[in-house]
Amino acid sequence: MDLKLVFEILEIFLLSLSAYWGLEVSVEALSYGKLKGVLLFVPLVIALTFKEFGPLVAFLVMFTFFIFERKALLMSLTMSILAYVVFLVGAIGSGILLGLLGTYLNVPGYEIHGTLQELLHRAVMKK
Repeated sequence: MDLKLVFEILEIFLLSLSAYWGLEVSVEALSYGKLKGVLLFVPLVIALTFKEFGPLVAFLVMFTFFIFERKALLMSLTMSILAYVVFLVGAIGSGILLGLLGTYLNVPGYEIHGTLQELLHRAVMKK
């Protein structure tokens, strides 16, 4: 069975979850609001943007979201930075998790190569 499709879906899900968590933390901490309704699709848009276009464009999407939510530029920038930091922590954790799983399940494109792979093999295989 080809696990690459499963890993791609899992990657989008984990990135969306990280983006949701980042937006939720930022919105609740700085404006005492909640994400609800159509706004629940914003984390999916951020995750897809991050995967396809990179981190800068994903930050601009987040900033645009907060500009439309709040009218103050400085508050929007502060909320965007906080949300983006939380999102990046989740994205890094997702990448490490998928890399470790992909290495041991031999999923192309999700494998860790180099010294970390050798270190993990030595630790797990006791060689």
